[in-house]
Amino acid sequence: MANYVLTKREYMNKYVSSLKIISEELLMFNDELIGSHTFYEDNGIVIEVEVYANLNNLTIIRTNDDAYIPTKGFVKVDELFSRENIISGNIRVTDFILEGTDGIGKSTSIERLLREGIVCLDRNLDVICKYMLFDVPMEKRIREYKKYLESTNDKILFLVNMDKEELKKRIYARDVISEFDRYSVEYNQMYYDTFNEMKKMDYLYGKLFLLDCTNLTEIEQKEKIKEILLR
Repeated sequence: MANYVLTKREYMNKYVSSLKIISEELLMFNDELIGSHTFYEDNGIVIEVEVYANLNNLTIIRTNDDAYIPTKGFVKVDELFSRENIISGNIRVTDFILEGTDGIGKSTSIERLLREGIVCLDRNLDVICKYMLFDVPMEKRIREYKKYLESTNDKILFLVNMDKEELKKRIYARDVISEFDRYSVEYNQMYYDTFNEMKKMDYLYGKLFLLDCTNLTEIEQKEKIKEILLR
C-alpha cells in the first residue's frame, strides 16, 4: 500500500476534481465522526482519500499501486501513517505552516518530520505567498497578514537563512532554476523584514514565528523546527 500525506492544502480540490468518485463513507471512531473516507478512480487505479477533520483536516491518500504518483503537494510516507496510528494519536498533527524563500529547506524539513510522524504544511499560497512579492508594498502585506492571522487557527513559521552565499549555493545546485529561485536572497530578506515589522507593531498574535536557520545543518534545522511545532 502506497501512502501520501497532503502538505500543500491548496492543491487538494484541484486534485480530487480531476478524479472520478466511486463512493464515500464517514470516518467514525468510538461513535464520533472524525472525518471522511472517499474512494476515487484515476485511470483505472482505485484511490482512497481519508480526511481527518478532527486533526486539522489531515489528508492521506492510499493506493495499492506503488507506481502511482499523485499531483504535487503530496509527500510519500511509510506504514507509520496507518489509520490505526492516526486514530490512536501516534501521529502528531500540528497547525503550523512552514514559509520561507526557495532553498531555505522547507521540503527537506517537512519530509524529515513526516518520518517521525509529525505533520505540518508547506506554504500558504492563498495569503502568505500571494503578498510576499516585490511589487506588494510592505504596508499592504502587513495589512493582509494581520487580517489573516486574526481570522485563522493556522500558525505560520518563517524560516530565514542570513548566509547569502549558502542560499545561492543551494539554489544553483538545482537542476532547474526558476525566476523566484534567482531572487532567493532578496525574498529571504523580505520574510525577515516583514516578520520584524509585524513584531514591532504587535501583530504576531501568537501565530507568527521566525526561525533563523543560519549555519544550521539539515538535522539541526529539523530539530529546531520540531521544538517550535511541539511546544
